Amino acid sequence: MTHLSARDLHRMITQVTPHMSDDDTLPLLNAIHLEARNHDLTAVATDRFTFGVARTSITEADRWTAVVPAEDLPTITAWLKAADTTTISITAHGPDDEDDNSTLTLNGNGASLRIAYPAGHYGRFPNWRNLLRSALDGEPQAVPLSGVTTEYLKRWEHADKVLAFFQTGPRKPIVFLEDSGEFIGMQMPTTTAHTTRTQLTDRWTSTLTRFAYFEGEGYNLDIQWADKQGDPWEYTGRDNHMGEPLMRLVGIDDDDHTLGSLIAIFGPISAIN
Repeated sequence: MTHLSARDLHRMITQVTPHMSDDDTLPLLNAIHLEARNHDLTAVATDRFTFGVARTSITEADRWTAVVPAEDLPTITAWLKAADTTTISITAHGPDDEDDNSTLTLNGNGASLRIAYPAGHYGRFPNWRNLLRSALDGEPQAVPLSGVTTEYLKRWEHADKVLAFFQTGPRKPIVFLEDSGEFIGMQMPTTTAHTTRTQLTDRWTSTLTRFAYFEGEGYNLDIQWADKQGDPWEYTGRDNHMGEPLMRLVGIDDDDHTLGSLIAIFGPISAIN
């Protein structure tokens, strides 16, 4: 028998439920898997696109597994929410000779909840510990570009308000961790094999760079320009009423010139690299 706060179990189920598959033809993934082991109780769910694991410490050295089918989640979450901070007990039993069902029983504060499910219907859950260890132990590599499927990002808001994340290499899963050590998850990145970081950023260069034109020549206003005497000029960040950029000698704030007058009076000008 395992004891813990109803609030902790409610929190764990809330954190991993978004990662559960909604396909009821895949019962193994259309459920939350509970496991007590090594003084930890874990709740795990995945739809193969994202993966969520929540945990809490328990005093007992119990070792058991159980399933919470998707159809039973509204009932168990409502029961746990009502129990709130009450310490509850959990008992898990496998099928016996008289009944093919496994059971998960929760008791606390004079109330009980029993969930029965056909264990054989849910098959064997993947070795999620190995999957996570592989992601955590990977030798870090440079990741110049990665991608995500944005529809999955909203799932992570149920884990915590702030999550840390990392990726050990290209095409490796993105690992999300909550600061207290009570939640970890993974999301597979999208492929970026057909594009590069430079290709993507170059599309924004003209938008992010301020250009001005004078007599058909383009001038980058984000850099300094040297006049014919070699003195440096810079864009003030302001334009006159005609929309002409105002330039100034570096360090001189009260003697602005339009780009046109700078070129006409002090030009030619050359870019300072």
